[in-house]
Amino acid sequence: MTTITLPEGRGADIAVLQTLEPATVFAKDGWVPIYEAIKKEVSGIVDDITTEEGREAVKSRAYKIARSKTFLDEMGKTLNADLIKQAKVIDNERAALWDKLEALQKEVRRAVTEWEEKEKARVEGHKSAIAQVESLTRFDGIPSICDVENRLTFWKVLKQRDWEENNDLAQELLARAFETLSERKKAAQQAEAERAELETFRKLKAERDAEDLRATEAARQADFEAQAIKRAEEDAAIKIKQADDARIAAEAKAKQDAEDASLAAEAKAQAAVEAERKRVADEEKRIADEAAAREKDTKHKGQIHREILSVLLSIGLTDDQGKRVISAMAKGKLPHVTINY
Repeated sequence: MTTITLPEGRGADIAVLQTLEPATVFAKDGWVPIYEAIKKEVSGIVDDITTEEGREAVKSRAYKIARSKTFLDEMGKTLNADLIKQAKVIDNERAALWDKLEALQKEVRRAVTEWEEKEKARVEGHKSAIAQVESLTRFDGIPSICDVENRLTFWKVLKQRDWEENNDLAQELLARAFETLSERKKAAQQAEAERAELETFRKLKAERDAEDLRATEAARQADFEAQAIKRAEEDAAIKIKQADDARIAAEAKAKQDAEDASLAAEAKAQAAVEAERKRVADEEKRIADEAAAREKDTKHKGQIHREILSVLLSIGLTDDQGKRVISAMAKGKLPHVTINY
């Protein structure tokens, strides 16, 4: 093994490496002392990678290794061109040195790399959760009570999340989502109650129609029997005939009364149906008008917020800062400041 002695206190910087003989460096294991010197210089240092200064220090040491790696590799390439007969030995040693320095570079930078990957995953996780909050109030068609309650259950899960720096935006979106879902649930409950009421009305009408039919059949049977009695008693005495005539007249009146009552009941039921239809139509119009008014108000407020944000951006605030200021203004958290909608 070739021995290489590096100047004390200078480590293995480029100026020192330039004084070395390539043939000595790339003799069998000749690069090992250089590698150990570089490793000693960059190892054993603990930096606070949560700070910009700490991360830059780690990157600086990794860059120094990269420069030494590139310089030594170029030195090996030059030697390889001059010493064709030793090409295989040099290439093997160069590759070994490259791999060692590559591994050392990655090891030195590993903590920063892991921190950067973890930070990226954390930020993406918050973005994904924000998108989930924004999708809470979107449904395919008119939601049922069960659909809305499922969304409210997921809303509770998102509410308990640690939103970190996104907390203000997340809480604002969650508050809007809860308000919208509450309104959707109330509307679904009201619609369900109206459907139940309409079904009850339909059952009652069917029962009344059945009763009317039975009454009509009874009247027809009574008329048939009266006619039979009339034919049987036509030859009876005048008094009996007069009595029969009076009875027949009474039965006819009863029949007319029954028919009148049936027609009145049917007219009343039809009026109730029409009234119910009108009420349902009026309610649907009211709900649609309220939804349109809310949408118009939301768009109006959104336009005002965007105009305010444009001014805040023009005086130097960032987009996020501007949105926070507007949120505080809208919630009345800034003394003496209000938004005129």
